[in-house]
Amino acid sequence: MEHLELPLANIKLHNIEKFVNTSKLQKLTFKGRPSTNYATSGKLPSFFFDGSMKKLIIFECICCGLIGELPFISNMSKLEKIDLRANTYLNGTLDSSFYQTPTSLRILRLGETNLTGHIDLPIHDLRNFKCIDVKEDYSLLPLNTTKLYHVNGELWL
Repeated sequence: MEHLELPLANIKLHNIEKFVNTSKLQKLTFKGRPSTNYATSGKLPSFFFDGSMKKLIIFECICCGLIGELPFISNMSKLEKIDLRANTYLNGTLDSSFYQTPTSLRILRLGETNLTGHIDLPIHDLRNFKCIDVKEDYSLLPLNTTKLYHVNGELWL
C-alpha cells in the first residue's frame, strides 16, 4: 500500500493544491498534535473526496483543526475509511447529505468533533458500515431510534 503521512506543522489544508501523480496512493494521513491550535487549517479541499484520486481508500486527518462542515463524498470516490477525529471545529450533521450513494465507505471515525442534530443515516447504508465512531460528540442529540444498531460492526457512541 502506498502511504503518504504529513505532519501538519504550518500546512494550511485549504491551500493545498491538487496532488499530481497519485496513481498508487492508497492512504493519505495528516496528523496534528493535540497541544497545538490548528484552528486556521481550514476546510479540506474537495479533490480528496471527489474520486479524482483513483486509488485512495483511506483518508485520515486527525487533530488538524478543521473548520466548517463535513466534506461531501462523491460516489466516484473509492474511500473506504475516513478518520476526522479530534477536529473540534468540524461541524455539521451526520445524515446522508454528506455522501452520494452508492458509497464504498465502511469506516467513519468522527469522534471528538462538533456534529449536531440526530444521526440519521438510511438503514441500507448503515448495514454497509463496519465502524461508526461518534464518541465524545457531545452536541449530537440523544438517540431516539434503534436503527443505528444495523451497523455490521463497531458503533462507538
